[in-house]
Amino acid sequence: MKSSYKFKINYYDCDKNGYLSLRSLVALSIEASSRQSSLLEKNINESKNNFWIVYSHNISINKLPKMNDEITITTYCSGMNRFYADREMIIENDGDVLAKILSEFLLISKIKKRPIKIPEEYKKVYGKEKSLFDKKINEKEFEKNYNKNSKLILRKSDIDINGHISNAQYFDIVRENMKRKQEEIKQAQIIYKNQILYDDEVYINYNDDDNFYFEIVKDKKILSKGRIIYV
Repeated sequence: MKSSYKFKINYYDCDKNGYLSLRSLVALSIEASSRQSSLLEKNINESKNNFWIVYSHNISINKLPKMNDEITITTYCSGMNRFYADREMIIENDGDVLAKILSEFLLISKIKKRPIKIPEEYKKVYGKEKSLFDKKINEKEFEKNYNKNSKLILRKSDIDINGHISNAQYFDIVRENMKRKQEEIKQAQIIYKNQILYDDEVYINYNDDDNFYFEIVKDKKILSKGRIIYV
């Protein structure tokens, strides 16, 4: 099942050049998927004991929207296996596809506090639509010799309702270390391996010689890794 939601791009969603920030692009896509989840799962009794978390984002950008643009985000499920749900978002403006996102989600039990097998009820209400992506993220493609690093300054305002850094906020962390302009980004890929808490001492290792490859680490433990591909 496909669901579409309209959003207006406000000034606080944009970077200094007036383009929608990656953080806001991800946040709006998550908002669209959350609205659909509320709609589809309203008659699933056990849904109140579970919640979705993002495992990865694969973002393909044709053109970033700008301030005051009105966009439509269409979201749908393109597949579910035992533990992972593939959910896609198409971002459009006046019929033009600006970007598309493939996100992998895990279903977490509030009681067990860990991922659980996705029940058949969920698969029935979401259905399955044709994917716009040829393949999923391959973590091996992120391997790079990192030649720079910096310590991350975490703010209390970065913490979400679950008590950790929101997945959209990671893109602000990456953006702070990029030397290229945001509107030069063609593709952004990220995997979330472990959560970042406010009191964590966290570093980003990266290579920005050509494209931008990175890993976010705590005590040599990888919390997240990914890459930004430029035009």
